[in-house]
Amino acid sequence: MCIGNRFAIMETKVLLFHLLARCDLKTCEKTRLPLKIAKDGFNLKPEGGFWLNISPRKNIHHSIATNAVNGTRQLTPLPLFGNTIKLFFRRETILDYINNIYKLHPDAKYVGMFEMTIPILVLRDPELIKSIASKNFDLFPHHRSFVEEDQDPLFGKNLFALKGERWRQVRPLLSPAFTSSKMKSKMERTPIS
Repeated sequence: MCIGNRFAIMETKVLLFHLLARCDLKTCEKTRLPLKIAKDGFNLKPEGGFWLNISPRKNIHHSIATNAVNGTRQLTPLPLFGNTIKLFFRRETILDYINNIYKLHPDAKYVGMFEMTIPILVLRDPELIKSIASKNFDLFPHHRSFVEEDQDPLFGKNLFALKGERWRQVRPLLSPAFTSSKMKSKMERTPIS
């Protein structure tokens, strides 16, 4: 294969990457929907062609989470790295990183961040945390876990690591052990030094 051909293919991939990262592609009126495959050639192609409109995105991290949570205070994310570029290049420790995100807006009940391309909400308000953890826990079964159940059977079956339906099954089993009266009795027996 010619070196010029390889270079052209690589440039095409880079151009396509930047186009998809920064623009929304939508079919226009010229494209016939549903698509019908043309029978006049060897290659599969739609009849009349496949026409697209290209429009630039307002935010490179175009996601449902950022559109759904309008007004979330957050650091401006970088493409691919989000807010973790200092961690990635070891310019900041994980403790400093978490502390800086937490202290980003002291008056906010929650702040937003991007870990690579994944949007994350960091809760700051104790009342909001209490509401989610005790009263509205059924609305938040899909939380972030650090260890998967199949990777580490001991820590993966912990309530904090479980997600979805498995979390829903285990949560009611453990709730009676953490009632306020049982917690008070445990604290009374625990010596504080």
